[in-house]
Amino acid sequence: MRMRLLAICLAVCPASNSIAALDFANSEFIGLQYVAAREGFIRSYNGAGQITGTTVWRAGDLDIGAVGSIAVIGQDVWLAGSNEMIARVDPVSGLLTDEFVCDIDTPEGLATKDGNLIVAGNSNRILTYASDGTLVEELTLSRRVDARSLDFDGEFYYLGEWQTSHVLVVDLQGQIVGNIPTTRNVEGLAVTTDSLWASAISSPTGVYQYDLVGNPLNSFFDVMSGLATVPATPSMALFGLALVRGAVRRRRATDRCARYPCTHDDNTRTRSGASD
Repeated sequence: MRMRLLAICLAVCPASNSIAALDFANSEFIGLQYVAAREGFIRSYNGAGQITGTTVWRAGDLDIGAVGSIAVIGQDVWLAGSNEMIARVDPVSGLLTDEFVCDIDTPEGLATKDGNLIVAGNSNRILTYASDGTLVEELTLSRRVDARSLDFDGEFYYLGEWQTSHVLVVDLQGQIVGNIPTTRNVEGLAVTTDSLWASAISSPTGVYQYDLVGNPLNSFFDVMSGLATVPATPSMALFGLALVRGAVRRRRATDRCARYPCTHDDNTRTRSGASD
């Protein structure tokens, strides 16, 4: 039923094919909505959950598989598909282009780091690619993670582990140093200085806001998938959900436990009361 409604809306709802139709400056959220593997919406939202802009992406002749992840470099929008492919959304036509193959089976976590794309999936690796598909870095994690989502804040990686409904915090050496519980299976993820945003596409569908301890703060209904960080923009917003981040203070390792209580067990830092 959800796919049928989205298909109807895609046919009759007004939308531009241009990325410029999205309101970066006055939005807090931009959401990836898909009808199927081959077409869908990207929408921008303000803090009240009201739509401020809509554009359409279409796969055209390019089959990257089922699309569920999004990332932004500058104002270039990238999508990851289940066929181990990553592609850019043409800013004028909305068609997928500039595709490349990544070495992650079903890349469901996509984000940005230092102007590059980072990719995760059901594996023990996070791969960093330049936008031309060149492998820049391979990080080995301390264990395998069923990652459906990914974000990076300049110091730590955040992996949404769908099966456990937890967000794992990973340092630059690949060690799991944090564990943030959520109330839903995490399909998409974006992390601000003091909030964690997670989307769920299974019932009850919605976008959920938590503090960095995992306490629920807010939510609104919509069908969204694929959270990632968008750096160096004038305002803070979520795009895809992808976080459009301006002058954000980076979290220091010394103040992480001040932001949410930590305990130490076998050299793994977890939120107090959270299971490993």
